[in-house]
Amino acid sequence: MLDPVPFADQPRANHGIARISDPIFQGLAISLLFGLLSSTALTVLVIAAIYRVFRA
Repeated sequence: MLDPVPFADQPRANHGIARISDPIFQGLAISLLFGLLSSTALTVLVIAAIYRVFRA
């Protein structure tokens, strides 16, 4: 089953990767990518695990 969360975050991640080489926007790009990775991991892994624990 395909998860819609990574597909929704992909355009934002591409934008952040493109800006990581720019010295002015490098801090913004790093924080953007870290936020996308952590929110995707939280949504896909942690929330799903909590759902399985309370569902059982």
